[in-house]
Order: sequence, then C-alpha cells, then structure tokens
Amino acid sequence: KALIGALTLDQIVNNYLQPCKLDADGKTEDNTNGVMAEGKPYTSMEHAWDEAFGYLYGQEPDATADLSSPGGAGTLLNKYLKKVSAGDVAPGISEPIFKAFVKGRQAIVDGDYETRDAQAKIIQENLSKVIGAMTINYLKSYL
Repeated sequence: KALIGALTLDQIVNNYLQPCKLDADGKTEDNTNGVMAEGKPYTSMEHAWDEAFGYLYGQEPDATADLSSPGGAGTLLNKYLKKVSAGDVAPGISEPIFKAFVKGRQAIVDGDYETRDAQAKIIQENLSKVIGAMTINYLKSYL
C-alpha cells in the first residue's frame, strides 16, 4: 500500500506538476501559440497536466464527473484520498485538490502560467497531507 501511494504521489507532485516537466522542450511556447501535440487535440503541456490528473483519478468510472468527492475507485492514491477526505484528520481535503486540478488546467488553456503553478502547489501540498493523514490513521489503529 505504501509503495503504491508513494509512486503515485511522486509522479504527480515531483514529476508531472513540476515546471521542469510542464515547461520543458518548448512546451510553454507551444502552449502559448496553441501548437497541439502531434496528431492530438491537446498541447503537450495540457497532456502533462492531464497525466497528473490521471494518476489520481484515472481509475474512476467517469473521470469527467465532479470528483471533488471522489468515488475512491481503484487501488491507487484516489482510494486513500476518499478515506482521508471523509475522515477526521483532513476532512474535505478532496475538494480543494479537485478544484485546483480544474483551475490549473483552465489556466494552461488560458496561458496563465502563474495561476497554473499556484494550483500545482495547492495539489502538491494537499496530496502530501493525504499521505500524512493515512499515516496518522494507521498509527492510531495500532496503538
């Protein structure tokens, strides 16, 4: 369980939502100029953001739904996000995470990279709290 959570958290917060991934290889210029990824209806920057979203919500039956209250489908971090958001350590934490994903994606479409980065920070900080909350829950259950 810990390894799955660590893997997905790492990919989201330390890879896909980092400027070194989002801005690399001319992605900022291409995104600003509306250059789509080859054969795709999205830019490379949009795709990187969407991959982070997929690491969290990709096993939900309907990833286009309002996931501010996630269904917790699958075996990845989303399952723990649902538990933590419904618990007493960080209640409601799923809502700011989902809203930040949506607002950050729109910021990319709008070419507003300052807002994109601010939303990435919200996601990074809150997802890290999910891991902390699960740790607290596991420790409480053993004490």
